[in-house]
Amino acid sequence: MKKNWNIHELHDRGTGVISEFVAGRACSKKAAAKFDRTLDHLVQVDKTSWSRPHASPLGDHIYVIRFTDENRTQLRVFGHFEDLEHCFVMTLSGGEKDDQYEPSNYASQTQDRRTLVSSD
Repeated sequence: MKKNWNIHELHDRGTGVISEFVAGRACSKKAAAKFDRTLDHLVQVDKTSWSRPHASPLGDHIYVIRFTDENRTQLRVFGHFEDLEHCFVMTLSGGEKDDQYEPSNYASQTQDRRTLVSSD
């Protein structure tokens, strides 16, 4: 299996912010398994193929990864590509309901976190 991308995540006080989200109360075991399968698919394809239902660009180089739990709760992970490092960096978790992302300021938070990652 060829990997086109490595997956990284932002760490806060030594803990991966997405790992904590997936392992925490927000995600059931089934949701975590769906997330893992989604990532397994995405690392194998070019970013131009990051499209629905698995992921898609939101603008300004921000992408969202989509997955659900067994109750059809729509869970989301936001991040960006670091092309030179050949990786996708996951920086923010959230959800979607009625076509509205939570947190509502996902774009500014993801931009701020991209700046933080790039400065490291």
